[in-house]
Amino acid sequence: MPYLHITTRIEGRKDEGLFREKGGRGFPTMKFMDADGNVLGEPSGRDVASFETSLTSLMVVTDLEKRIAAGEEGLENELFLAKMRLGLLDLEEAKAQLAELKDLTKEEKAEVAGFLVNLEVMGVMDGVDSEEAALAAGAKFKVMLDEGRIPTGDALGAYWSLIMNFAESKSDIELFEKSLNALKEKYGAEEGAKPFFDEKAAALKAMRESAKVGS
Repeated sequence: MPYLHITTRIEGRKDEGLFREKGGRGFPTMKFMDADGNVLGEPSGRDVASFETSLTSLMVVTDLEKRIAAGEEGLENELFLAKMRLGLLDLEEAKAQLAELKDLTKEEKAEVAGFLVNLEVMGVMDGVDSEEAALAAGAKFKVMLDEGRIPTGDALGAYWSLIMNFAESKSDIELFEKSLNALKEKYGAEEGAKPFFDEKAAALKAMRESAKVGS
């Protein structure tokens, strides 16, 4: 059954802290929960296809855990991948379990590498609680970008936004424009996005004009 929680910050309101309790990071946060409110996983994206894929993974996890509990062997890789797809593992858990796995295919290794990048990005984001921390996170993401490690899904927005902020602080026009274009490609068509992109385009123009004056 679908359940919608809206954080209002009204003192004394029932379940007002639910967002934080269930591991919410940004708005909206979407989770799969059982009837008792226990988090079972989360969709990999906000589109219908992501919901369907994640729901399938949830059913796979449930089935695999039952089969393993019944004594069936050789299911560890499948269970690991299904849990990764549902966001049930943090970065350290994923790395530890990955070290115990054998015979992952080339495609599965590539998929896992992508998940690890996403987990790393979201782990960094958890520590962003100030402007200084945001710039430090942007610097870390810039290193990841130089290494060719770019996240997917919801992690993508935070990644490019903080790189763009970092680029602006360093007056790095090329990096700022690259970040802006990446965000525009992903979110430019969304309703209400135009004011944000207009503001950033104006910032880019100002950076270019400032560079001309200083040259």
